[in-house]
Amino acid sequence: MSDILDQLTKQYAAALHDFLAVGGEAALRRAYELGRQAIADRVGVLEMFAIHSRLITTTFAVPVPREPAMQISERAAAFFAECLSPFEMALGGYQEANESLRVKVEQIQAAEKEAQLQNQELVAAYRSVEMERRRYQELFDFAPDAYLITDLGAIIQEANTPAAALLQRHQDLLVGESLSSFVVEEELQSFLGQLARLRNGEPEKLEFWQLAVQRPNGRSIPVSLTVGIVRDPHGVPVGLRCLLRDITERKRLEEERSQLRVREHLARTESEAAQRLKFLAEASTALTGSLDYESIPANIARLAVPHLADGCFVHLTDDSMAIRHFAAAHKDSGKAEFLEGLQSHKPQRELPPPVAEVLRRGRPEIILEISDAWLEGFAGGPEDFKILRNMNFTSALVVPLITPGRLLGAITLGSAASNRLYTAEDVALADVFARRCALVLENARLYQQVVIERDKAERASQAKEEFVAVLSHELRTPLMAILGWARLLNRQPQIMTNKDLGDGIRSLEHNAQTIARLVDDCLDVARISEGKIKLQRELVDLNQVAKAASAATGEMAHAKRIRFAIHSSGSSLTVSGDKTRLEQVLLNLLTNAIKYTERGGEISVNLRQAGKEGEIEVRDTGIGIDPDFIEQIFQPFGQGTMNWFASESGLGLGLAIAREIVQMHGGRIWAESSGRGRGSTFRLQLPLTPVAVLQKDVGSQQLSVLPEVKPLRILFVEDSRDVLNLLRIELEALGYSVLMAADGESGLEIAKRELPDVLVSDIKMPRFDGYQLIEQVRRIPQLAAIPAIALTGFGRSKDVEKALHAGYNAHLCKPVELNELIAVIQKLASV
Repeated sequence: MSDILDQLTKQYAAALHDFLAVGGEAALRRAYELGRQAIADRVGVLEMFAIHSRLITTTFAVPVPREPAMQISERAAAFFAECLSPFEMALGGYQEANESLRVKVEQIQAAEKEAQLQNQELVAAYRSVEMERRRYQELFDFAPDAYLITDLGAIIQEANTPAAALLQRHQDLLVGESLSSFVVEEELQSFLGQLARLRNGEPEKLEFWQLAVQRPNGRSIPVSLTVGIVRDPHGVPVGLRCLLRDITERKRLEEERSQLRVREHLARTESEAAQRLKFLAEASTALTGSLDYESIPANIARLAVPHLADGCFVHLTDDSMAIRHFAAAHKDSGKAEFLEGLQSHKPQRELPPPVAEVLRRGRPEIILEISDAWLEGFAGGPEDFKILRNMNFTSALVVPLITPGRLLGAITLGSAASNRLYTAEDVALADVFARRCALVLENARLYQQVVIERDKAERASQAKEEFVAVLSHELRTPLMAILGWARLLNRQPQIMTNKDLGDGIRSLEHNAQTIARLVDDCLDVARISEGKIKLQRELVDLNQVAKAASAATGEMAHAKRIRFAIHSSGSSLTVSGDKTRLEQVLLNLLTNAIKYTERGGEISVNLRQAGKEGEIEVRDTGIGIDPDFIEQIFQPFGQGTMNWFASESGLGLGLAIAREIVQMHGGRIWAESSGRGRGSTFRLQLPLTPVAVLQKDVGSQQLSVLPEVKPLRILFVEDSRDVLNLLRIELEALGYSVLMAADGESGLEIAKRELPDVLVSDIKMPRFDGYQLIEQVRRIPQLAAIPAIALTGFGRSKDVEKALHAGYNAHLCKPVELNELIAVIQKLASV
């Protein structure tokens, strides 16, 4: 019987399910036809009711639409009513069973109602879940960030709309794709490694990991990735939740901020660099404004405060590393005064140990924290240390003062209230500052040495000049006697009629003149080397200069039977120059030409205009010049050959002097020669000065005859008895009355007693010199206006100025020609 019931139950359930699945009256009718057949086959109504109840409960466990459920209920009620009709019940006699069936039917109906209510609740719940699902889907799709759900292998199972937009793939096509396929190749291994660690639970969640993903078009973008593990109810990892955020804009802003920070840093760096350069420039200007070595350390200290430090020490050392100079500064004037006197409190000149250590190493040192021991090195005692400590220096920087090959000292910079912490940039700036200070100190030291050497050189030069002047004086005085006596003897009948004696006297005179010229050359070289030659410029015709020089050397040329010719220019060659010096140049050229031209040779002087210059050419047929020595002949002591000791007389100074004089006139001089034995040509060119008419300089003509004299009483004061006797004889022969004194004191007594018409005095005399003499003479009323001539061997321009300033009316340099002396005497006496 149970097998029949099981089979009936299955058939009945299949019919109900067909009805619910397909619908239609036929399916429902077929289900209850099975019931009628079962009743007919002796299956009881109660058994059938039980089968029906179980199937209804099972069927309605799943939400069933209302209408089919109602149809099933109505057909079941009709079926059971049919089965339990009174007639049937009566026939069957089952009163009690009918009651029981009725109860069951009521229970079925109640269960059916409850099932309907549950079905309604399930429908409501389904709708609520559907709404939540749709809301979730909307939230999922409309989220601002890309959201992916993947399995543990990063295979995408679900993707929202922003994810599709971010990865530029259709939303449906993303499902099944691997997230790793979008990661750029450079970061793929790192990405896979992170996923492996996540799957192992280390870490539990990966947040804000920045990487680049590549779109289908090949362009990559930066994203921020957050990944979390999805676990089942048992805590087992089953998938991944991935949140991707496009950070392109953030990266751009970060880049802009980075660039802005870089620009700000560059601007700040440039500003600081500009400030450093400005400080260094101002410091350099301030330091180079003085070469006083003693004041520079104090200037360094003042410049360092406050730009580099709150307080500053400057220690300069000597070769033994002892303190040579010390200076200090502080931004507080009161503290600065204490620091400046700090070194004086120390009994010794030893360097503070911190400074000595830096000098030993030769490089800057930063002291980030100043200790008491460090401060004690600078203090002169407990009181100094206490005051230094109260200045609250917190850090320091010690920089050596170094120049190539020399260690000069060190600069110590200290920071206090400003809380400045020295950095590498401060070290670089302080080092540059220190090097500039060192250069200034070295320059000042060298300048001091130069000044010392210059003073020594000036003293030596002055001593040399004084020596040359004295030597010149001592030579000129006997030369004057020699030349004068030779001149006097040459006019005596006994000499004039005796050829040998005449030649001897003329030789004596010639050699004395040579010595005089050598003395003049030595003086000129000294003057030129010291830049003390001054030109007395006037308008000069080079034709007149050539004539005067030719006249002065004509006798020398005649003595050697040299043919001498002068060819003047057809017009005046006017230059602005010193006539005496130009004559000196030409005299030197002519003298050399005569000296180096053999007897019977030729010398010619040619003048011409060469463009804007006047040219004088001196050509001879003499020994010539070796081409290798053409340039050397204008050097002092050069005579055109290395065989100087075998050359004719002379020091080789004349041409050197001539070149300097010509160059001072803005001209040039040079020599030409084809070699030894082929003669030589000297040319000098001077810039012409245009003038309408050149006034003839009568005063420049040499006096060949003695001027007319008027009897005068002349007092000669000279410590050389030879010169006195010479002048007495020559002047008395001309009708002068001559008074003589051998020194200044006797000269003053004679002057006061005799009241002479003219006073002629030497300068250098023992005990009472010529300056003292004229000073005393000018104080005597009767002699205050007496014409006075200084006749001396001192011929420098400053000697002339000194004599005139002392009270003399004229200055003549020994040896002097008699006619020149008489001309000056007569001129002064006639005033």
